[in-house]
Amino acid sequence: MPRVWLPWVVTPAIFLPNDAILVPLLFGLILATLFLVSLVCVRLVTICLTWWLLPLKPSSFLPPSSLSSKENMAQKIEMGNDAAASQPPRPLRVFTMLENNPDVMNALARRLGVSEELAFYDVYSLYDEEMMALVPRPVYALLVTIPMNPAWRQDRNTEDAGHEWYRGSGPDEPVLWLQQTVIHGCGLIGLLHCVANGVPAEMIVPGSVLADFVDKATPLGMADRAQLLNDTDTLHDASEAVSALGDSRVLGEEEDSPHHFVALVKGRDGNLWELEGARKGPLNRGSLGEDEDAFSERALELGIRRLVEIQRQSGGDLPFSCIALARA
Repeated sequence: MPRVWLPWVVTPAIFLPNDAILVPLLFGLILATLFLVSLVCVRLVTICLTWWLLPLKPSSFLPPSSLSSKENMAQKIEMGNDAAASQPPRPLRVFTMLENNPDVMNALARRLGVSEELAFYDVYSLYDEEMMALVPRPVYALLVTIPMNPAWRQDRNTEDAGHEWYRGSGPDEPVLWLQQTVIHGCGLIGLLHCVANGVPAEMIVPGSVLADFVDKATPLGMADRAQLLNDTDTLHDASEAVSALGDSRVLGEEEDSPHHFVALVKGRDGNLWELEGARKGPLNRGSLGEDEDAFSERALELGIRRLVEIQRQSGGDLPFSCIALARA
């Protein structure tokens, strides 16, 4: 039995039982050797190209844990920014304009999770005592729609010029205010201002759409709250579901609403707050006594009657609609 030694392969002597298989065996070993050599060559070429031809720093080949803490943090921030940049902002929502009447707002309130102990009522007069007596008391908030006219626009511009943009956030704020960035969503925002502040905020149904939104919105700043409202599908769906209850014409996306929704609420601090998403922030209109609600004489003088007087001084009337949030 012959003994064969392969000098180019480090291997022990092989004893072949039959000379007929010697040639195939040698051929197979040669192919295997060539294959291994080719893999090594390819790897060497790849390493050379990586180090000499590509503009990469040596630290780029190190895992983050082997870099300095400063370099590691910078790399994480850069990766985070790239990830955020890869996700385009969600387009602004377009809402169907809501009508300011009790049927629409009560239906929306129930869908969102407002307590059934609360309801909206029509306000037929701001001066006639008999008509005003039809509104149940106490009133926690008034929701008013007012047409934008030159006198009110001038008053708004003058007042806003003296204010900075709202920077408040957190549960210690006297009111929860929402900036409006969505299109034609002022009716929904007006309702949220009424039911998420003061006494009504303590009566929100746990686990409801409203409870979830308020919990998420409270710690956020102005811009993040606006984005949250824009991104919350349940709010948009609820608003759209009740929009057909009104008789108003549906506005196009590019059309401006002739009316603005303004909420006048008694905050947890006892002050009357004017809340509108198109302003720079919540506006404190003055303090109210413990026995004075949002429909008291003082609240009316500080709030809606002040706007009526602005229009009267300019030589015209102020057509508006008003509903009140009170006990059911």
